[in-house]
Amino acid sequence: MSVQRHDTAALRDLERSLADLAQFCQTLQLHAEGASQQATAAWGGAASLEFMHKVTVWSAGATVMREGAVDLQTWVAAAATNYEAAQTRASSAWAG
Repeated sequence: MSVQRHDTAALRDLERSLADLAQFCQTLQLHAEGASQQATAAWGGAASLEFMHKVTVWSAGATVMREGAVDLQTWVAAAATNYEAAQTRASSAWAG
């Protein structure tokens, strides 16, 4: 027999944490892009090009991480909603 355990409060906490992570990644990206634009205006040459390349690679990784956090957040939210609905239906069935 399979046993289901869930803690919807913990799932909702995880949902908020993932939303915070996605926002943090977006904020970091904006800061990195702003810094790279400032550096480009004041810095040229091979080292500047290498720096811009590194920022581009880092930014792509941050995008993947942010999108992954959003996907996980969506999945956790749906799971919590489904568990809450099942709990409500079960409570109504047993109350009645």
